[in-house]
Amino acid sequence: MIPDVPAKLHLVGIGGSGMSQLARLLISFGYKVSGSDREETPVLESLRRLGASVHIGHDVSNLPVDCDCVIASAAITKDNVEIQEAVRRTIPCLTYAQSLGHLMRTRTGIAISGTHGKSTTSSMVAKILVDAYLQPSFVIGAECEQLSGVKQRASSPLFVVEACEYAGSFLNLCPRLAAITNIEPDHLDYYGTTKALVESFSKFASLLPYDGLLVYNGDCVATKSVSLKARCKTISFGKRATADYRINETETGGCTKFTLRFANRTIRISLLVDGVHNIYNAACAFAIAHSLGINPSHIRASLESFKGVKRRIEVILDSPVTVIDDYAHHPTEIRAVITAVNNRYRNRRITYIFQAHQNNRLQSFFGGFVDALSGAQKVIVAPIYSVREPHLRTHLLPAALATTLESRGVEALHFETFESLASHLYSSVAEGDVFCFMGAGNLWRIAYAFKAYVTERMPLKRRISSAIRRVQIV
Repeated sequence: MIPDVPAKLHLVGIGGSGMSQLARLLISFGYKVSGSDREETPVLESLRRLGASVHIGHDVSNLPVDCDCVIASAAITKDNVEIQEAVRRTIPCLTYAQSLGHLMRTRTGIAISGTHGKSTTSSMVAKILVDAYLQPSFVIGAECEQLSGVKQRASSPLFVVEACEYAGSFLNLCPRLAAITNIEPDHLDYYGTTKALVESFSKFASLLPYDGLLVYNGDCVATKSVSLKARCKTISFGKRATADYRINETETGGCTKFTLRFANRTIRISLLVDGVHNIYNAACAFAIAHSLGINPSHIRASLESFKGVKRRIEVILDSPVTVIDDYAHHPTEIRAVITAVNNRYRNRRITYIFQAHQNNRLQSFFGGFVDALSGAQKVIVAPIYSVREPHLRTHLLPAALATTLESRGVEALHFETFESLASHLYSSVAEGDVFCFMGAGNLWRIAYAFKAYVTERMPLKRRISSAIRRVQIV
């Protein structure tokens, strides 16, 4: 169990997307939080400003003398020196998922699961609850600026959590209300087969009590099969006529609009976020909020002012070129991003920079990645992010991906180093171009470095060109 406030908690891998959000929650609850991670990031600095003591690198000296509990990221193994020291000192140790489960036991847990859309849907739900003055607490694996200033109270009865399926993590939760946005093959390095993955979701659905609620995507065969095994009430969303919350009359490209039909009512919703995938996310969030008794008009207003989450088609620079940072690392996500970006910037030259997340995923879904990326004008394949597979020769598959894309008529390049990739970007950029960086690894660093380069250099180039033209006129 997580001890009572004001206990001292130490988070190993505190800089991860979920762990950093958990740290913020624990600090707001009144806990004294310390932690460690491999390298410095803006996230760690933001945690320090909130009062956390954060160390770079893992060392036994990082653990406070009077530490009450250690929480470890899913990326941290048992041979980590801080975990070993905690065991030696008989300090209770929890995984990230276990800690969420402990926090959920005394609250009404709302767990959002699924292969895609978890972070966005969780953020939509949390924002709707905040806007309805229900004061939820939440831990979501992506940052939403509209939620960043929200005061979270330990006394809040509602707890919204992004429920990750990797390694069965979501089975540590005890939700009263759960959602499954969709199920597709993923994390096969752990599950081995799609059947085993779907069975894990079935176990997740069985966690719900008899008086609980499961919200599921009625257009997804796998989620529908899982819903049949739930012992509680279920409601569906999707385009099928049988959906309890039916999506109709969709519009994308410059604007994202849809009609939602439910309980003999019809409501029209206009979103600020792009893409058909976000229509599904919004429909899921709407169904959850409505089941909690929130007025449909209030739900619509909250969804229509939702600005998205970081790294989800996030425009980090709009001029003189457009730079987009996105977390997409699965073929379905990549296809959705490319469709949305192509629709938004129809008359612009668009370059997609893609970084595969783990060699195993690229190998397992190679054909899917080829199909998804074939919708692009130009693709640059970056070095693989492969922290769990450091021994593999990770340059072979990216090169093969670029070659295969070229055979499909896509202008495709592969670079074995970030230095050579960045050099190509710097030399080829032109005003008005669009660059979309996609990946769950460290490609975001290149995106921000490129943003800095463009911001500093391109205005200078324009001034020099203008000066040369004036000299020529004279």
